[in-house]
Amino acid sequence: GTFELTGLILECMAGLILGLSFLFPHTHTRKQAFQKGLIESSKIFIGTIPFTLMAAFIESYVTRLGQKGFQQSNMLVSMFLLLVFIGCWGILIWYFFIYSKKVAREYTVNEYLKTIIK
Repeated sequence: GTFELTGLILECMAGLILGLSFLFPHTHTRKQAFQKGLIESSKIFIGTIPFTLMAAFIESYVTRLGQKGFQQSNMLVSMFLLLVFIGCWGILIWYFFIYSKKVAREYTVNEYLKTIIK
């Protein structure tokens, strides 16, 4: 459920950004604010598609292997499931913490704000 829940939370946040941009337009018209919110939320949503697809693959093919439980499964299946679990968390930690810090160092906040405020 690591990919599934992470994707779900981020997709909900994309919807929240879209809704808040319409409700609180600040100095823009509602249409302009909604368009900017739509662009930002669609970037987030598109970024979550790989996590949703990986979650669907794991749910379809890997989860059924652990249906008996760890006590009744053989050692190889248990080790595979543990490896998948650790791998999922490793990918999430790398993508959201390590890789995002690297991108943040290269792309400053001022550059980001200039692209939004245009």
